[in-house]
Amino acid sequence: MTYKNAISGLNFGGGKAVIWGDPGVAKSDELHLAYGRLVESLAGRYYTACDVGTDVSDMDVIGSVTKYVGSRSPEHGGSGDSSILTAWGVFQGMRAVAEHLWSNPSLAGRAVGVAGLGKVGKTLVAHLIEAGAIVVATDINEARLAWARNMHPQVTLVGDTDALLASNLDIYAVVRWVVR
Repeated sequence: MTYKNAISGLNFGGGKAVIWGDPGVAKSDELHLAYGRLVESLAGRYYTACDVGTDVSDMDVIGSVTKYVGSRSPEHGGSGDSSILTAWGVFQGMRAVAEHLWSNPSLAGRAVGVAGLGKVGKTLVAHLIEAGAIVVATDINEARLAWARNMHPQVTLVGDTDALLASNLDIYAVVRWVVR
């Protein structure tokens, strides 16, 4: 995060906060409020925002006890879901790679691998399909794979990251948290 901020010219260091546990089971308003109070106690030395396992509604709860939070809903003075912009940035990065490699930013007909169909991956896949890319994807979450089968049947789904890497890809993106 420090390097990411520095390259963007932002005068911030870097860090990530982790609330350990399955967000489908352990997530609660009480936990988010406690986390928000911790962030507030740091008095601006740390800002938090959406990431893996959290969403805008979680940031609204956290933001009820701290002003050092981003990704709140527009109704609560925020900019909303940052994953939409992250996916757009990844897509534009892919176009820049295509321009560099093939002297054309078009992704039409290019085989693009996407590891992760969460908030960022879902939006990225939609951009890629609209651009005419051939999309090959995987996720460890069966519900996300079912979503892809239903919403984008033209996407080729493979069983795991190894199978994705073994595919004949032009461009590859990892848009998921990797835990080993």
